[in-house]
Formats: sequence, C-alpha cells, structure tokens
Amino acid sequence: MKNDEKLDDLLRRSLQAEKTGPVPSAQIQRETIEKMKERYTMLSEKTRKSLCLTVLGAALVVAVPAGALAAWQLLSPAQIAHELQDNALEKAFASEEALFINQSVRSGGYRITLLGLVSGAVCSEYVPSDVELGQDRLYAAVAIENADGSPMPDVSSEEYGEKTFLVTPLIQGQLPWQVNIFTMGGGYGEFVQNGIQYRLVECGDVTAFADRNVWLAVTDEFSISNGTFLYDEATGNLSENPNARGVNVLFKLPLDTADADKAKAEQLLQQWMGDDADWEYDAEAAAAHKEQYQSIIREGKMQEHKLLEQTADGSWWYFYGDGGEMELLPENVQDLANGAVYTDNQIIMDDTENWQAVLLGRDEQGHLYGELYVLPKTAQEKDENKENIMSISIGGEQSQ
Repeated sequence: MKNDEKLDDLLRRSLQAEKTGPVPSAQIQRETIEKMKERYTMLSEKTRKSLCLTVLGAALVVAVPAGALAAWQLLSPAQIAHELQDNALEKAFASEEALFINQSVRSGGYRITLLGLVSGAVCSEYVPSDVELGQDRLYAAVAIENADGSPMPDVSSEEYGEKTFLVTPLIQGQLPWQVNIFTMGGGYGEFVQNGIQYRLVECGDVTAFADRNVWLAVTDEFSISNGTFLYDEATGNLSENPNARGVNVLFKLPLDTADADKAKAEQLLQQWMGDDADWEYDAEAAAAHKEQYQSIIREGKMQEHKLLEQTADGSWWYFYGDGGEMELLPENVQDLANGAVYTDNQIIMDDTENWQAVLLGRDEQGHLYGELYVLPKTAQEKDENKENIMSISIGGEQSQ
C-alpha cells in the first residue's frame, strides 16, 4: 500500500472508531489530519490545478505582494479566485448565480468574514466542454483578520502556519466530527494580502440539505471534537460554544428551501460516509497496538505529570507537551475509580526520534491526572518512520 493510501486508510479508521462511542478523540483526529495535511501540501507543491477542476486536501499557498487596496478593504470572492489563478471560479463568482454574504463575526481575537458562495454547477459553465467536472461541489470565500488590526503572518514569514484554521460545512442532524470537509473530500486554497488571510474552500454541495440548518463553521482547532461546537442530540442543531478557548464561529448558510432534495441528500451522505462502512475491526492489530502502548508506558520515561483542568461544560482536560490535549467527559470521570487508569483512548504519537503515549487516571486521593511518557525509537523504527506509518486510538477497558 502506498503512503497516501495508508494515510487515507488511517483517516477512515480513526473516523470509524469514533462512531463506536459518543465523543471523538480530538487528539487522534488532529494527528491523523496533520499527516493528511503534510501529504496534500506536498502534492500541491508538485501541481497547480484549478480549484474548479481538482480537490485540494490542504492549503495551496500563493505569495501575493501588497497592493493598492487599504488593509480594511476586503477582496471580493472573484478577486480571491483571480489571485489563486482559477479563471473558471473567478467567472462563476462574478456571475449573477453567485451568492454574496459579507457577514463578519469576531471570535478568539480574530475577525472572520464569510464573503460569498457559489456552486460547482455554475463553475462548470466556464470550463471547456471536454473537461469532466463534478457539479456537486460548493465554493466559499472567507477572510480572516486579526481583530486588533495587526497583519496576519505573510506566507514567507516563519510565523506563517503556526496558527491553523478549519473552515467546514456542518449539517443539522449530522454529527460534526463525522460529516465535515474531510469526509466530503474537500480542501482549500489560501494566500495573504495586505495583512489579511483569504481562503477559498471547496467541499461537497450542501444545497440538497436546504430544508434543514446548514452552517459554515470556522475554528482554530483544525479538528472537530465534542467541545468544538455544541451539538443538541434532540434537534440535531449546532451552536457556538461560549466556553471555547479560541475561534468558534457558525455562519448559517442562507440556502433556498426550494433546492432541498431528500433523495439526493441521502445519496450524498452515503457517499461521504460510505468508505467507513467497509472497515472491519482488526483484533490482531488492536492487540499489537495495546501491547505497544503498554510498552511505552512501562519502558519509557515519564516526561510530565499534571492535574487535569475542568472546563465550564464539566469536561476534564489534560494539556500536555507542545500543544497536545486530551478530554475526559463527565461520564468517563464518574466511572473512573480511585487508583484506576483510563484506557478507552490509548493514544500513541511519534516523531522521527521517539514514541509518546498519554496516560490518564485518578490517584488514591481522587485527583484526576495526566502523564506523558517518551520512549526512544530503535534504529529499525526510525527507518520505518520514513514510511509515514502512524498509530491510531484503540478502545480498551478500565483497569486497576
């Protein structure tokens, strides 16, 4: 299996694993997605195709010099497509069929603006007749600014990429960590001009779901977990999380209910989630993962020991290492006895030199804690790392 096929399989497996429980692991999604980002970034460096003609898995970054426009004057969606050298999409956004929104929201120290939308069907009018184009696509133009007016990092600066954003459609009645831009096979193009970051998002066309609420969500987590947005199980609606630590924005899309198509919507859901249905649980791989996790804990060195922090929604969080985080829901905590460790998420991370594993538990005094263990790789494992092999979360049972 090629490296890109392995990463696709890992993403599908991680998403499938999350369906067995009520809440996804933010850490495993983040690490899988980061691997996907690395792969797609490499691909985008090799070829520069029209957004209307291909799916990008990560940012197609374009360096744009500062122009005559003032920093507060935002580019139009057509201008953004022009800067990304997408002639067909530029014409589509300039047409009467495009939807201009220009709605701005401040969140997490940023000003986020949804500029406009256009469908792939409109885009197809401006490509050659001999070019096959999937019309079931949606394109959204977004601008991201620092709320204090300071410039966003330019693509040539060392700071560029340190702050990541996830812009994704979310649909009422669908769990946001199961149906999003990743399962829709979407992507984006991005550049910075006059201190403003512009993003052109491409994903599955959601107009068939116009009889229910559909949002374009923006967050700086680059993965979707239970706490990213609040999901109401009774209504299937989503809301912004007031306790979110960063960007937390939901733009409700002004779709025309006349465009709703229940049969097409169901077909799209099956298409977006169909790859997961064929995945089978591998008991041998699960046992090997569990043994590797336990060996890292047993043979590795404990790098840190911290007490968990509780948020207003009742969840407990372990913030570890360089930006890592792991969540324990109230029901998980309730079932965790004194002196026990939590083993439902046995997370293994790796870099070129080391394996890392996170251990959560409750001590004899009733305090919840998190520990990070590091185990150096063998020479053979360092060689295998070049194959972009990555571990995933395997569920287990509570032990004492």
